[in-house]
Amino acid sequence: MVRDGSLIYERALREEYGVKMKLDIYPSLPHIFWNHFADLNATKKHYQDTIEGFEWLLNEESQL
Repeated sequence: MVRDGSLIYERALREEYGVKMKLDIYPSLPHIFWNHFADLNATKKHYQDTIEGFEWLLNEESQL
């Protein structure tokens, strides 16, 4: 439910309102997997994606 609602919201913001979006998906992993499975490669990727996401967001904000 969390994932599906988020995907619908992302699509609406992007397609209907033209909001620039960055979306990372981790197939077959549960919600907040990084909290429970610290040793997974996907957890390391999630942390890197989070850093890159904040960099992207801050860069987008500075261009307004």
